[in-house]
Amino acid sequence: MFEGKQLGLLVWGNFDEFQPNIISTGEIPEVMSIVRDDMKRICISATEKFYRIDRLSNYNVFSVFDPTIVQNRIQSYLVISIITPANHSLDADVCETLNYLLDFFIEKPNSTIADYSALLDGVNAKPYHCAEQNLVKNGFFISKSHNDFSTYLNEPNFPDFRRVLFLNTPLPILATFSNYEEVIQFDQKQKVKVRLMNFQESYTVVINNSFVEPVFENNGYYVEGLERENIHILEGSKRKYIGLLSSTRKEIIIRPPLKEIMGEESSTEVQETMETPEVPSNKVPFRVRPVTVGFFIVVLLLGFVFFYINRESTPEPPVVKKVNKVVPQPTIEVPISAQVQKPELEEKATLQTPRGYELKSNANESILSVKGFENEAFEDTYLRYYRGKWEKRERNTKTWVPIKSKKDTEYLLTKYFKKVKK
Repeated sequence: MFEGKQLGLLVWGNFDEFQPNIISTGEIPEVMSIVRDDMKRICISATEKFYRIDRLSNYNVFSVFDPTIVQNRIQSYLVISIITPANHSLDADVCETLNYLLDFFIEKPNSTIADYSALLDGVNAKPYHCAEQNLVKNGFFISKSHNDFSTYLNEPNFPDFRRVLFLNTPLPILATFSNYEEVIQFDQKQKVKVRLMNFQESYTVVINNSFVEPVFENNGYYVEGLERENIHILEGSKRKYIGLLSSTRKEIIIRPPLKEIMGEESSTEVQETMETPEVPSNKVPFRVRPVTVGFFIVVLLLGFVFFYINRESTPEPPVVKKVNKVVPQPTIEVPISAQVQKPELEEKATLQTPRGYELKSNANESILSVKGFENEAFEDTYLRYYRGKWEKRERNTKTWVPIKSKKDTEYLLTKYFKKVKK
């Protein structure tokens, strides 16, 4: 990667006089695996440049291929690749940036990595929102429009495809590759940005089972996601809002705390009532008619009369007293070592916070207990900080699994704990 940037550069190709890796900002094993791929058959059949994206586990690699290079009367190809972290693109147009670097190399093939660093001085990696995906397929997309390529390469959040070739004209040779399929249209979800009305810092936002930190701008809190993604807003373990992101909805209204509506003395019963969904206005409420009430009272009185007459005519059975013989039971002394310890002791023994931190006043203390507390954002999942590590388990299992994501553990630490003042 370039110094001080989240960008890397790789210039490579198939030349008789050059090594496959001509210029690079440093060899990354995961990235170098795509350099060893055999693109010679594809490039020989191509007559104009094309683009490619490789979405790896930890990196995105954006490339432009020029198959018109001739070395010693032998057709070869030249490739310029820009490397970014996974789920990152560029804050400039990807196609234009690659073409700019390609023209520079053809004009000045002996340039150094410092020259390329100067060319990319104003370009940086830019993150884009990407839902969880299973990137396993290879594909090719054909279009005459440069704008189509820029649309998909500037924000490649389409699902399933690990590698995609972007071509201006069809390449018949691709039909001989069983692992490539033509992409007619990418199933891209539209990005959605919504404002969270009545949002408070004590709330937690979870989109698509991942914690999201709202951004404060224009005197309000905003979050971004993709169309139809789940969004949960919680206050501790209590739900404040559950729904789906939509491009037609620019605001999410969160119910304000009851103390702001009814005062500090609002009861738990009222609070539970506020959490229930409202009855749609198009439904007519059920009304009890006076005739129905009168009929019900008559039936009830007749039932009492019938029961009383039946009781008077039925003789009561004789009362038989039964004496239970008391048999003395032997006393068994249980050793102190065999006595079962009260679970409360174990509960209290586990209330251990991370070193240098203490529980926030508004946090649920059960997060430090053996049983943990239910975090409804993860759909019947329990969380706890137990014996120095974060763990989670599903409601229908008893097995606790460590939370390995550093991003999630750091978020949970700052969400429920605060540093102890010395």
